[in-house]
Amino acid sequence: MIKKKRFRSRSGPGAGPGSGFSSSRSSYSGSHGGPRSGPAQRGGRRRRPLGQSSNSPGNEPFPEPQVDENGDIPLLEFVGILEMHPNGYGFLRSPENNYSRERTDPFVPGTMIEKFGLRQGVKVTAMMQQARRQQGPRVREILDVDGMPPDDYINVKSFDDDKALTPINPEQWLKLEIGKTPLTNRVIDLLAPLGKGQRALIVAPPRSGKTIMLQHISHGIAQNHPDVHLLVLLVDERPEEVT
Repeated sequence: MIKKKRFRSRSGPGAGPGSGFSSSRSSYSGSHGGPRSGPAQRGGRRRRPLGQSSNSPGNEPFPEPQVDENGDIPLLEFVGILEMHPNGYGFLRSPENNYSRERTDPFVPGTMIEKFGLRQGVKVTAMMQQARRQQGPRVREILDVDGMPPDDYINVKSFDDDKALTPINPEQWLKLEIGKTPLTNRVIDLLAPLGKGQRALIVAPPRSGKTIMLQHISHGIAQNHPDVHLLVLLVDERPEEVT
């Protein structure tokens, strides 16, 4: 005679993983020991309900714009550098923020950029609409582009077109002599005078006085030609030479 054994499930603290087939599965406990309601989240993170806003500053709504006595929203003047987007629109970056990207930078529509032929890096003076609660500031009218009216800027030729630009010899002399000293400026005026629009190259061995010569040239231009905007870029220069 063949005897059949019947397996009985046991419940309790001594029940092991192989003690029976009808043992119930224990509930999933949370981080504090209690059961967690709802489906388990992947990676231990709970998803934010749909429609709930984040607390980050970038998602906060814009403040209400200021209105005048008639209840209208006045336009404000804004001066910035145009930064183009590959899709055709752009933003005006403010020099007060070191031209960094800010939520307060006004938006420039692509139709306006195409109408006036605006390019990357131009200085634009425009009238902007103040930011609303769900919309950032927006340019409504362009007053000035690189110091000229926007209608005149359309005729400005691009530097990318080599055939459109004609090289012109310098006609205005940049006088460097500022007195008896330094003699470097007077020697340059006599042997190698510089003019507006001219390029010059200084070739000399190390520690021969190239940096001092550049300083003398800069002082001469700044003193004799105050209308010239002087920019000096020192590439790979030692700090003690700059200061």
